[in-house]
Amino acid sequence: MTTTNVTPSGRITYLDNLKAFTIFSVVLGHAIQYYDTTGIMGGVYGAIYSFHMPLFMVISGFFLSKLLVMRIDKVVVRKARQLLLPVLSFSVVAYCVSLLTGFDILGGHTFGQYLLGGDMWFLKYLFACIVMACVSKLIFRNTVVAALVPAIVLISVSRVGIFRIYPFLWLGFCLNHYDYLIKRCVKVLLPLSFLLFVISLLFWNVEYDYPHYRWITVKDGVTFDWQALAIVAYRFWIGATGSLFFITLFRLLGGNTHITKVVGIRTLGIYCLQIYLLEHLSDYLPKPDFVGVASVTFVILVAVVETVVCCGVTMLLERNKYLAFCFLGKKQEKRKD
Repeated sequence: MTTTNVTPSGRITYLDNLKAFTIFSVVLGHAIQYYDTTGIMGGVYGAIYSFHMPLFMVISGFFLSKLLVMRIDKVVVRKARQLLLPVLSFSVVAYCVSLLTGFDILGGHTFGQYLLGGDMWFLKYLFACIVMACVSKLIFRNTVVAALVPAIVLISVSRVGIFRIYPFLWLGFCLNHYDYLIKRCVKVLLPLSFLLFVISLLFWNVEYDYPHYRWITVKDGVTFDWQALAIVAYRFWIGATGSLFFITLFRLLGGNTHITKVVGIRTLGIYCLQIYLLEHLSDYLPKPDFVGVASVTFVILVAVVETVVCCGVTMLLERNKYLAFCFLGKKQEKRKD
């Protein structure tokens, strides 16, 4: 486990900065998606979608080593509280709002369909990826084998979107495990990863991020789709180079500010809340007819305001231990006498 820039409370400051940057990238990407995907903002949108969720999974992988040595039942209970309980709580609120108001947040789905559906998908996938990694390590013992077997199987035969981000969990684990090498080579890795990421972006099509590509089909005999395999490999490559660039950049920058600390430790709440305050609410708001610089300014302003508002609401939820438990998965620590 890396000890670089560790606070007295045990937090790694540059990872808090990185998490603040990544969650703002998520909010900005959604703001662009709903208001303006043309021109400059369209390019920014494509770039964000090449790395933002892989980077979040890589950051999660930094803490995987602690979970791999825990009993599997404790991992499941702990991560269900931290990740799935907020999904359930927000879904219940969304269902009640849809039932009692004119806001159809559920999109015509039943509560069960909505709960298992797309909203807050990353938290569901993260839970599944962590449990899968821990089970795999329990079965295979060898870390390399435990990392590779599920990833290869998922990439080969599954159309489920989880295979797109599962390998990045182990990438984060590896980056943390070899943190001393990154520290030693950070000034070389930074320009190298930047160059590779920028070159990769030249060939990036944002549509690559949406479909689920399967390169082996067994329905009517075994068939191979090498183009799908190439896209899968390319998606991993651009996500990996982008993640490595931003990790080395923020590692080199070092300490954090008050703003990045406040935002960086509240990414789960911001992620969940922006789904409703930005993605769903935007459907009921008129879209301003801005172009050029005015449009860019407006979209960035929306992202900043959304981030601030969601962070503020998260801080309010934290003040009540029951709300913090249900909506943020936070368990109040017992005081030591």
